[in-house]
Amino acid sequence: MKIIRPKIYPGGVIHGPLIYFGGPIRGADDWQAQAFLMMKERLVKFTAVIPCRWENDHPLREYFLEGRVDTGHQLDWELYWMQEAARWSTIRMGCLLFWLQQESKTHPRPGGCFARDTRFELGGLCIEAKANPKIRLVIGGDPEVSKEEPGFDGFDVLERNFKARLGREYTFHRTLNATIDAVVRAVSV
Repeated sequence: MKIIRPKIYPGGVIHGPLIYFGGPIRGADDWQAQAFLMMKERLVKFTAVIPCRWENDHPLREYFLEGRVDTGHQLDWELYWMQEAARWSTIRMGCLLFWLQQESKTHPRPGGCFARDTRFELGGLCIEAKANPKIRLVIGGDPEVSKEEPGFDGFDVLERNFKARLGREYTFHRTLNATIDAVVRAVSV
């Protein structure tokens, strides 16, 4: 198990399936670390592309891959790795994982729209998934449970739009555990 962090290009070193972790970062809790550990229990090897700017003292640092550091914009790095995961997914060696976590109550996003990049990325991936049904895109999130537990704002809208745009049923998973299980199924031959 290895992790590729932002702006790192490790060259040809990919261990097992390539899995891109997409979803809210600013204003969200560290769901990516939790998802990585859950996946680690289910897969023997994989490479996770995680766009969090974790420092070298992060608890998962032992899994960090080193490589060439790009000084360009992180968006270019994210688009590159999303495209790579999509390309690998067509041969069952990759997957795009998106977890739509509700905004953190303790560390909400300071100003701006929560998960704005995630919403744009999913719109683009919906178009790609319609053009190429072989792309393995697994989406899960926190649906609204009650007024006290509002979930990911717009979860139901994204779900409806995906089904409408794709013209077929599309499963949005309701727990992180179910989402990770679906990713493992997507990359297991």
